[in-house]
Amino acid sequence: MLDSAEVYQNEAETGLGIEKAIGEGIVKREDLFVVSKLWGYFHRPEHVKDAVKRSLRDLKVDYLDLYLIHYPIAQKYRAPPIVGGGWFDDEKALVPKIVVDNGVTYQQTWEAMEELVREGLVRNIGISNVATGKISDVLKYAKIKPAIVQNEIHPHLS
Repeated sequence: MLDSAEVYQNEAETGLGIEKAIGEGIVKREDLFVVSKLWGYFHRPEHVKDAVKRSLRDLKVDYLDLYLIHYPIAQKYRAPPIVGGGWFDDEKALVPKIVVDNGVTYQQTWEAMEELVREGLVRNIGISNVATGKISDVLKYAKIKPAIVQNEIHPHLS
């Protein structure tokens, strides 16, 4: 399993490794489970497909085995590439701020993720870094249920 994300800024390098391993016959594509995540800048439905296509291109694969909504926070759209940590509009501001996009719902983002499955760009979709309330909400409207809930937990987040 290769767990990546556009915001990690390592998908191009990971893709070179995948391409080399497949090219040398070390593995077959079906032996790999490739994961990426949709960053908050791209929650609007019109940006979801472009985001996954960038990840597919960089990872040098035709499909993802799993694509997650990275965080439940829709941020104001910023054209790629993601720079810095991906959180703040102005990393150098005295008090950096997240600019939330209140014009898109999590449901709209989820429905755009479901479309990726229907188009064959991803095999499974899931959610990440959410609490039980968000999981319950998604289960009410999802036509394709989340395959996984991945939450980041470590001492630096406590």
